[in-house]
Amino acid sequence: MPKHTNKLINESSPYLLQHAHNPVNWLPWSDESLELAKKEQKLILISIGYAACHWCHVMEKESFEDENVAKLMNEHFICIKVDREERPDVDAYYMDAVQMMQGQGGWPLNCFALPDGRPVWGGTYFRKNQWTGVLQSVASLYKNRFHDLMEQAGQVQKGLQSIAVLPYSKQKADIKNLAESLKGWQKQFDMLDGGFKGAPKFPMPVSISFLHDYQLHSKDEKIRGFLDITLRKMALGGLYDAVGGGFARYSTDRLWKVPHFEKMLYDNAQLIGLYARASKSFQQEFYLEIARESLAFAERELKSPEGLFCSSLDADSEGEEGAFYVWTEQEFSRLLADDAAVLKDYFGIGDRGLWENGKNILYAEMLPDEFARQRNINTFAPDLKKAKKALFEARSKRLRPALDDKQICSWNALMLDGLLHLYEASAQKEHLEKAKKLANSMLRIFRTEDGGLYRIHKQGKTSVAAFLDDYAFTIRALLHIYQLSFHVVYLNAAKELAKYCIQNFLDQATGMYFYTHQMEQQLSVRKQEFYDNVMPSSNAVLAHAFYEFFLITGEHHWQDMSMQMLQNVSAKMEEHLPAFSEWAALFLKSTQTVFILKMRHFDASRILDFRRQMPYVVSIPQQTDADNSYDFYLCNQNACFLTTNDAGELIEKMKSYEGSDSARFGSES
Repeated sequence: MPKHTNKLINESSPYLLQHAHNPVNWLPWSDESLELAKKEQKLILISIGYAACHWCHVMEKESFEDENVAKLMNEHFICIKVDREERPDVDAYYMDAVQMMQGQGGWPLNCFALPDGRPVWGGTYFRKNQWTGVLQSVASLYKNRFHDLMEQAGQVQKGLQSIAVLPYSKQKADIKNLAESLKGWQKQFDMLDGGFKGAPKFPMPVSISFLHDYQLHSKDEKIRGFLDITLRKMALGGLYDAVGGGFARYSTDRLWKVPHFEKMLYDNAQLIGLYARASKSFQQEFYLEIARESLAFAERELKSPEGLFCSSLDADSEGEEGAFYVWTEQEFSRLLADDAAVLKDYFGIGDRGLWENGKNILYAEMLPDEFARQRNINTFAPDLKKAKKALFEARSKRLRPALDDKQICSWNALMLDGLLHLYEASAQKEHLEKAKKLANSMLRIFRTEDGGLYRIHKQGKTSVAAFLDDYAFTIRALLHIYQLSFHVVYLNAAKELAKYCIQNFLDQATGMYFYTHQMEQQLSVRKQEFYDNVMPSSNAVLAHAFYEFFLITGEHHWQDMSMQMLQNVSAKMEEHLPAFSEWAALFLKSTQTVFILKMRHFDASRILDFRRQMPYVVSIPQQTDADNSYDFYLCNQNACFLTTNDAGELIEKMKSYEGSDSARFGSES
């Protein structure tokens, strides 16, 4: 029996359960915990992390499992543990506060607050001796300089309120200003190793996706070259698991060699979609294979019995980061026998792939077919496939990284979207069928009785009221699957969720949407999420979905809402484009011709033909009883071209229009 057990034992989050036997008297985030702090007039320590976080584990082992440290924490503080993936609202509030006070943030996040929850000081990871010093100092301040802490809390609160909400704006985005911002952004492009300059390097699928859309219209060769370098380097380096598929969280170096080894669902879901789309525009089978392998990883290692996808895999196993994924030169040679020499050359074993303690990360420098041509090896492709199988089988006998098995609504919606992009790129119906099953599981499991959503599902139970990203990502994915299946149940569900958002999240004064439900606000500042990051902001995705509603239904109120939201961010978007990439993608879409394909009879192959060849195609059923010979109609937003049943003629017409100067993003016309 464990020596200690705290209140986290009743939680379902794997991250919280990891701390359930700490000697710290951890409490979960709840009204009861907050009331206890007020009752006892104690400072609150809010400690935030997530199950796959390496440094969260380190701090737990060094400090939270230490009885002397725990005694100090229990004596002076109400200690609350938060899973940032369960409660992103709490995480965002205290993260903003720490960044405001310290200039930076990260996880584990440790923030001290007054009994009313207002933050006064915080930081990230602390070594044990640092942490005990921090605890003593903050406790002393509370006892001896209470008014100073009150003043600090007031200043931080004002700062948090000043950044929480975007004001209403009539300013429309200017194409020239955005083009200038893009020129400035290009200075951050790493044209040698891909990604953005410096280290660590994150995949940033939202930014890369916008740049992908942009180069389709602009025909900008520099951006196209940057994208190709980035996609290649990420997939060939250690960031990508060449044996089992799937991407790690980020690279600690500029070469994409040494990853921070945890694997997150949200990264892989977005990258599946990105690589699938890139396989079309670059005509690169390798990118499609990366998307397929990453899906295979997710289905094999993250899929739940209920048909949803779990959150993440830990970075550590056997007490060591990355142990599951790396190889000694001796292991590699023994497993691959006669093929070892050429494969050691390809993956850089003992050379560029060497990491630490004699371990190697698989790190290729060129695509397999390029390597085969350079080395004049006709059998390299089958040899590589055989080698990966042998390595996979050997690796499967190792102790596996821990799984965070909670399923998050918004992250599953990202996977649904990724599956649909893979279907569009591959035309393999199995991916559409998998998408339908996932969409149906989400609607069955996450829907609430009042028409809303839950955020979390785990072991047959749903919990936590959904946040705006859960709604926005789900609505977008439902609109996507509707256009690829014509099943009206998905369109109806998307409309119902959109109306629910308008009723419960809308800021009437600005037209933006709060991150939290109006009945679920526990924090003193109700925040809007509008900056894009590794995942797109919930407001940007919702605005994008509203524009899609307009294109599908022709109802202008959807367009009006979408464009007002875009206007509200336009000034910030022009100033700092990388942080508003999803907004810029919406702006790009709103300035281009979107071809609306109205089909009298559903024809999957024809839909895919159009969607593979053109950037913006909305495919919807034609609601008519007329008996005519036309199979589909082609519309440019509010005006329709002459109908035709000749698919080739339509595609040529679309291409000729897209190639005109007036259709190019950045043109004065």
